[in-house]
Amino acid sequence: MRTSCIVALVLLGTPSLASAETLETDRFEPERNLELLGLQGIDVDTNWQPPGSPIQVRFETHADDDIFVEMPGDAVLDWDTGELYFVGDDEGGVWDVDIGVTLDARFRFDLVGIQFESSFIGPYDLGIFETAAFTPYLLPGNDQRPVYIDDETTPIEVFNYAIVDAVIASGNFYVDASFDIDMQLACERIDVMDAEGNPVGSITAELEGLAIAGPDEEQDEELVEAQASLHCTLFSDVELILYPGVELQIGFEEFQLAPFELRIQLLDDRIDPLNFDALPIVFDEPPVEEPPSTTGGEGESSSGGDGGGSSSAGASQGDSASGSESSGSGTDGEGVGSTEGSSSGGGPDEPTATDGAQGCGCSSTGSAAPLWMLLGFALIRRRRN
Repeated sequence: MRTSCIVALVLLGTPSLASAETLETDRFEPERNLELLGLQGIDVDTNWQPPGSPIQVRFETHADDDIFVEMPGDAVLDWDTGELYFVGDDEGGVWDVDIGVTLDARFRFDLVGIQFESSFIGPYDLGIFETAAFTPYLLPGNDQRPVYIDDETTPIEVFNYAIVDAVIASGNFYVDASFDIDMQLACERIDVMDAEGNPVGSITAELEGLAIAGPDEEQDEELVEAQASLHCTLFSDVELILYPGVELQIGFEEFQLAPFELRIQLLDDRIDPLNFDALPIVFDEPPVEEPPSTTGGEGESSSGGDGGGSSSAGASQGDSASGSESSGSGTDGEGVGSTEGSSSGGGPDEPTATDGAQGCGCSSTGSAAPLWMLLGFALIRRRRN
């Protein structure tokens, strides 16, 4: 478990959250691999195009895809309120779309009393890879919702096939190709369940809190384990665009099939909902606050308020513990006189070191711990790692 500083800064902007010290996080990183075209992909036959033309072309395509979505972030529990939040990693979301196509082509003509149909030309491989980054979890209220992958690529030459037949015809059969891709991804909710899978509630907006427990003092250890699942919608519209053309010469005559646009629908789908598997989220037990320290009397509190008083008391105790040594340090009695001067040097209105010792009613062989250290330890919240 860890407490994320970034998460704390984001959530501290939420009025219901009081302090970063009360936040505990666990990673929530749903991901999905999709094959929208199926495990075996799809096959598309265009038939002879354009209809009724004396020169026609035909394409058979096989397409497959690999789509990956990952939404990393934190599940955040506020122990003070018992509310659960989800905060995505800034620009940490990943959406990859990889589509591959294998293309086979044929042509035929019926010109000047000559009919001809070619064998298959190919196969030729082409494809497209697109990626998008975003901040999860794409719930309502997220400025990046929905995320788009929207692109029509520049046509590129797939092949230019030389037609060589000295008896019948000669010429070229050529094809350019591009992709038109329009995809959208958005999420609707995060469902939260207890450790046994029983529904607790749903979060339907970015940075919305869901109460899964009572306030800190009412926490039940069974509530530190839960499950959460993300539910989204994916819209896909992907087309392969071909621009085929044929140029022929039969005898001394030239013929042409001018390049034209031929669209092949590869994907036209809407997945609603796109469900991600439920993931466990586990938090430490509620933080336990140590009771304030009760050691130290009124006299110590007085001396702790004044640094000079604490030093004076330490000097007095040191002198008491080694009185014979202090007396022996001076041959004319000035050693004893010096000790008395330091204990009463503050004047008749200030408490002496001896008075402080009597008020405390205790003794020590070393310097007393500063009071601020004791108070500091009393305020520390403990969490299990």
